[in-house]
Amino acid sequence: MVMQRTIDSGELGRRSGEVLEEVTRQGVEYVLARDGRPEAALISYEELERLRQH
Repeated sequence: MVMQRTIDSGELGRRSGEVLEEVTRQGVEYVLARDGRPEAALISYEELERLRQH
């Protein structure tokens, strides 16, 4: 099962290196939120390619 976390855009700025490591090495998916509202997602490039094939 894929782990999914939500992170505020400001926190992403402070933790970008750590978040990128989790996404690329551990397969964690992040929902990026602004003012508590989901606006985008951060997934691995491998997952993006898989989604594009469908």
